[in-house]
Formats: sequence, structure tokens, C-alpha cells
Amino acid sequence: MSNAVELIVSIIALVQGQVDIVQESLIGSMLSNLLLVMGMCFFGGGVNRVEQQFNITVAQTSSSLLSLAIASLIIPAAFQAWAAGNNPGRCPSAELLS
Repeated sequence: MSNAVELIVSIIALVQGQVDIVQESLIGSMLSNLLLVMGMCFFGGGVNRVEQQFNITVAQTSSSLLSLAIASLIIPAAFQAWAAGNNPGRCPSAELLS
């Protein structure tokens, strides 16, 4: 998804109290960015070269920041699902936003 579409979907979902949709959209965007864009960069860079060279520090930093961003969304979502217990329809975050 593009950034504009994600923003529109996120705003509409937050207005309707669907925090899970926003979290899943952001996680999907980050994972697709990691897999699709990085894979295409590797493919495009390797088309005319036998061996690619890249800055290891920049690659490690980018990967670490992306992993941290994904973890910062997954951990609270997992805790919320665990805290809901036997009541999966209960969403404390949605109650706070409304």
C-alpha cells in the first residue's frame, strides 16, 4: 500500500475504534517494505554485477530499526490479546479512543 492509502485507512479505522486494523496495516507495511523493497534492491543491484558491495553498518542499523518498530507494534498487540483472556471482543484501546 502507498502511504496515502495507509493514512486514510488508519484514520477511518481509528475513528471507528478498530485499533487492531491500524496495527495490522502498519505491521504489514513494514514487513512488505522489508521483504519486497529489500529483495528488489538486491535483485536490481545484482543484475549487472557478479558481487555486490554495501555498507554493513547502514544495513545493520536499518534492519535493527525496522525490527524494533515491528516489535513495538507486535508486543503490545500480543499483550492486549493475552489480557483480554476469554473475552476476545474486549478491546481496552478502543474504549480509550471513543
